[in-house]
Amino acid sequence: MLKLTLRSEFQGQRLKGTMIELTNGSHTGAIETSAASFLEITYPSVDLIKCIEGIAPGQGKPIVLMGGRGQGKSHIIAAGHHVLASPDAAKNWLDQWAQHLGNAHFSQIPLRTGFRVITEQLHNQRYATLWDMLFDRTPKGAYFRGKFEQAGTSVPSRELILELLAEEPLALLLDEYQTWFDGLPNSKQQPRRTWAFNFIQVLSEIASEHPDRLLLVASVRDGSTDAYQQIHRLNPRIIDFSDPLTKRDRHRLLLHRIFTNRRQIDPKEIADITAPHFSEYLRLKEVSGSEVVQHQERFHECWPFSPQLLDLLDDQVLMAAQAQETRDLIRLLVETFKCAGERAPVLTAADFRIDTDQSAAPTLLNAVASELHRRVQEKARRNLDNVLSTNRPEDIPHAAEIISALWLRSFNTERLAGATY
Repeated sequence: MLKLTLRSEFQGQRLKGTMIELTNGSHTGAIETSAASFLEITYPSVDLIKCIEGIAPGQGKPIVLMGGRGQGKSHIIAAGHHVLASPDAAKNWLDQWAQHLGNAHFSQIPLRTGFRVITEQLHNQRYATLWDMLFDRTPKGAYFRGKFEQAGTSVPSRELILELLAEEPLALLLDEYQTWFDGLPNSKQQPRRTWAFNFIQVLSEIASEHPDRLLLVASVRDGSTDAYQQIHRLNPRIIDFSDPLTKRDRHRLLLHRIFTNRRQIDPKEIADITAPHFSEYLRLKEVSGSEVVQHQERFHECWPFSPQLLDLLDDQVLMAAQAQETRDLIRLLVETFKCAGERAPVLTAADFRIDTDQSAAPTLLNAVASELHRRVQEKARRNLDNVLSTNRPEDIPHAAEIISALWLRSFNTERLAGATY
């Protein structure tokens, strides 16, 4: 389809997982690759730009990334790492996107330099305490560990940490902080959660009062547990991934993440290939006047997928399935493109075919892992068989596509009959 090319990790027979690993045993994790290569697959989303602005010079608040699993927090943590560790590469990346999107603000964001960057995916459980991480990964950590042990306190003091930071300023990026915190024991013999609760307060206060010495970024799923409360006390900068205003931005991010050359496709070619579909959409929706341009921009922006498919997957299917949002959405869109991208000018709900395994339907069912939705699929298949057995195929040439589209719309938390487009 107009020579769209999937990124290399999506081209194999078996789709690789899209979960971001910051580090791994083969040293190919997100923060172990070069800054240029990681930023090349990174779209400057609203959330990411907020984070980059938050770690810029002169800012004095901890940053909390808040959102469910699979919404892209780890990707932003990794991007933040590269922005801090490789500011030259980050500046080039921002300049390129400033030119492409016509947004001069990207080029004007100042970047912080001179910080040692410590980035850790805490759910890997490599550290029992946060201060172990600081002592292990700073040049004079052994010295400060000795001072802490000699003091005999349960948690390193504020003064000790400030002394450590006077040697070299630190940027501390903590991914999966809530998962790690909630899993800590808190017995009388091992009150590790209480220690962590007290120590994150020390770090939050220092990050707020001495941003020239400490930057603190942490990701959490929600604000309901003690993992977040101590940081929240000091009015952090919160980047909330549930903000509905970021949905359209996320769709742009998805296309950039999936395809290597989506930005290089001529808009006129996209307009030509989508024209029949778009014309029929306008007729059925009775869109006219000034609204046409707005709808046309959305169609071009979402291609090769229809805007209705992206909205359907976002608002109904993945919500009903309690899936991992952006992560599962990438998998579904990649499989849809691999199965139907060569024959369909615009990919829609009809391309989740229930009459063949050559569709993204099995991937969706595997992501959902719900017996209820599997039974609904079987009912949809029986309905299709009944329609085809009681009618001539030439009279209903698109029966499979129609029933497949209705089946996909059955992934809903509400009982909605039929479809509106």
